[in-house]
Amino acid sequence: SPLTTTTYFLNIEDASLCTAVDSFSISVNPELSLYLASDTLTCYQDSLTLEAIITEQGSGIASVNWSPGTSLDFDTVIQPTAFVLDTQLYTIILSDSAGCVLMDSIQLNVNPELQPIIRPDTSICYGDSLILNIDTTTYSGSYPSIYTWTPLTGLNNNTLAEPMANPLDTTTYALLLVDSSGCISHDSVTIN
Repeated sequence: SPLTTTTYFLNIEDASLCTAVDSFSISVNPELSLYLASDTLTCYQDSLTLEAIITEQGSGIASVNWSPGTSLDFDTVIQPTAFVLDTQLYTIILSDSAGCVLMDSIQLNVNPELQPIIRPDTSICYGDSLILNIDTTTYSGSYPSIYTWTPLTGLNNNTLAEPMANPLDTTTYALLLVDSSGCISHDSVTIN
């Protein structure tokens, strides 16, 4: 199988030293190739551009199709944006004007939704304190690695999963939670 257009010749000679010559050519279209990013991890409800780059256009790009197209903004562009809730394998099919076809796939692995469960809004007496409880047994994704509570006012440490709160006024504490995959979630609790 030649990599470029090639002509082959056939020479035949019989016992009487008679000869015949024939030839045939195999036309090879220019290469059609694609760079497709590696399988990747994304966060629940995030969007991600599928990184595909045509590196050789063959005889000219005739069509681009991604499958499945249901969670893509456009399924006929080279770099669509995916909006995924679950892990999904996407296949790209590139065709050139000579009918040559190239297929490749990329898998988007989706980190499950982070759903922190914080204690319900609570009332305490002036001067009392309580722990801002967060249920860490309900995570289905990567375990949380960063906790940031705001405001710092009335907290013993705003980077603990369950800090001690001693607010002197009604305060709403907001939690920013980042898991080990870099996925983010928010929640809040009000202490009266």
